[in-house]
Amino acid sequence: GGLDIYRSALDQQGKWGKPVNLGPLINSPYNEESPFVTPDGQKLFFSSQGHYNMGGYDVNYSTLLDDGTWSVPVNAGYPINSTDDDLFFVPVKNGEFAYISKYIENNMAGRNDIYRFEIFSDMHPRKYLIHGIVSLEGKAISQNNPVTVMLINRIKRDTVQLIKSLGENGEYNLDIPAGDYDMIITAAGYKPRIERLLVPKNYKQGDLQLSSKLSVIEKETKTEEVKEIKPVYSPSKLEIRKKNFDLSEPGQVKIILNIENGETLDVNAYLDNRLIKTDKLNAAKGRITYIYLPEPGLNTLVFRLTGTDNQVHSDTVLVNLQGNAQEEEQTTTGLQGLSSVPDNLPGLLNEMKNNSQGNLKKALNELNLSGSSINSSADLIHYLIENAGKYGYSKEELLSLLGGLSAHMSINDLLARMTMSSSGNLKKTLQNIDPARDSIRNGMSLINYLIDHAKSGNYSRSDVLHVLALAAAIDTPDGNAFLNKLIAFSDGKTRSYLESLNIPSGIKTIPAITDYIYAHAGDKNVKEEDITQTLVNAASSYTLKEWIQKLLPYTDGNLRNFLLSLNPSAEKLYTPDQLIRFLLNNASAKGYTEEDLIRMLTFAALAKQDNVEGLREILASHSSGELNKTITGLVPQKEQIGTSEAYVDSLLVKTKSHGYTTGDLLKALAEAAYDGDPDDHLIRI
Repeated sequence: GGLDIYRSALDQQGKWGKPVNLGPLINSPYNEESPFVTPDGQKLFFSSQGHYNMGGYDVNYSTLLDDGTWSVPVNAGYPINSTDDDLFFVPVKNGEFAYISKYIENNMAGRNDIYRFEIFSDMHPRKYLIHGIVSLEGKAISQNNPVTVMLINRIKRDTVQLIKSLGENGEYNLDIPAGDYDMIITAAGYKPRIERLLVPKNYKQGDLQLSSKLSVIEKETKTEEVKEIKPVYSPSKLEIRKKNFDLSEPGQVKIILNIENGETLDVNAYLDNRLIKTDKLNAAKGRITYIYLPEPGLNTLVFRLTGTDNQVHSDTVLVNLQGNAQEEEQTTTGLQGLSSVPDNLPGLLNEMKNNSQGNLKKALNELNLSGSSINSSADLIHYLIENAGKYGYSKEELLSLLGGLSAHMSINDLLARMTMSSSGNLKKTLQNIDPARDSIRNGMSLINYLIDHAKSGNYSRSDVLHVLALAAAIDTPDGNAFLNKLIAFSDGKTRSYLESLNIPSGIKTIPAITDYIYAHAGDKNVKEEDITQTLVNAASSYTLKEWIQKLLPYTDGNLRNFLLSLNPSAEKLYTPDQLIRFLLNNASAKGYTEEDLIRMLTFAALAKQDNVEGLREILASHSSGELNKTITGLVPQKEQIGTSEAYVDSLLVKTKSHGYTTGDLLKALAEAAYDGDPDDHLIRI
């Protein structure tokens, strides 16, 4: 999506070959820029707006593997990355050093200055200066009484450093990389003294001053107990108990992670090298049980821990689910496959009512589930297909409505996308917004909130509209594509106006194009709020690349293969409606049916609904007496209850007439929340 990184080979005639995209492991749905490869060709440094950044563009690096592919990118972390844009990170000496232009607050030299970094690794380890003092019991150190200090690696047993003569005051300095060492102090006529010296890899407190003088005693005196010299410092750490799972049947996988001094844990799940799921967890706990529901095939989970010491640790878990079970399930017809998606008929119907219009909305509003033959979401979709002619809407309208339910971003996702595209005071305001607290329910209310708070937040209305436009343009490579995307998301007078625009060639950036669009809207009697609504619509929808990734788990066969091969940008597809129309037109040629498409969109829409039936089942297992009887009899689908909140409200109302108390219900809810691994209870809360 957006800007991607490509590779081109130089042939023997000095000509560059056809550029090849580095693929989804390197290129995220957002922009990747400023790639630099170390002189040995083994490491790729680049800046990305994706890959779970600290903010804006962050510098990431990837290592060339033995099979010629690039490893999963790793965020370079602080202090290379900041909450602003970090670009053009240029490595030298095979990545041991690097240069970057950065703005650092309170810097007196200027706004953006060039900085030089030294990058420590196994091949180029950080070294520490160790200061210490040795004394000889009863004698002074001199040429007649020389003292030798030897440092030996405890694992490799190599001599790292040897100091054969100390000054009269017994001082010594060791210049060593992090590691676990034995320090052996010897002197003629004295027993050797052995101390363990542990310097953690992530130790950041500068030079190490050993806290006590080390005395060497004469041979006839009993050797004193060996002590460990260790800086008071606890580095972050990530350990995974089991890293390989082979499953013959679908089911949950529990991945146990032991974490020390963690802050955040990012999880990326890939299916055959395609990103299918992301998670971000609080890693402050010492142990996390991550529950994963794999898809058929090879699932690769990349866990990335950011510690309180700003160090990043990565590890990988492989989950191989054999596809036989799904293949058998896929031989069934209609909407009955993929039964792992919880059915929530009331929730789906309510969402469809809220998001529909025209004759389709009329048909949905007139529908009464009570006493009807509609008992599942599959029944609902079949009913709507069969009655399309009666109410005067098309099958394409129905598919467009279903698709919109899974293609539309939540307000939190839109907030995150705009935050990523912002900087300065506006970014700070976006980071502090709580949609529930601030009564922000949709994209337009978010924009209105930001504009209303522009003066107090010390940013401008134009700043808000520019960031909104950048969020909308996340998958467009240039200004023309951005304008085409806005046209696709608009209608009526706004669409006609955008189609008539002839933007001057000198206006190229997204903010400048946005200003031009607003400046000339009045000439065509187009309201500014209509332009803003179009930008909100474009920014609030997942890019088609992102949406396709969300649809893939709910389809199979030829439709899945076609989606995997599809390049929306090449087909000039921007909106969910355009993609649905494109898929309908290609169904016959590509060997799938309209039923396949309906099935995929229905289950993708259901996957975003609240699993109220799941709540009922778990509450039933943690209740007894009259409360259990009430829960057993209160079936969400029968009572047309579409959300968990509404279900709990119904149970609260019944406390007065059904012989149980509010305390009974609270106890059942608490036990249900605690169900599973107790170590994860606080994380879930």
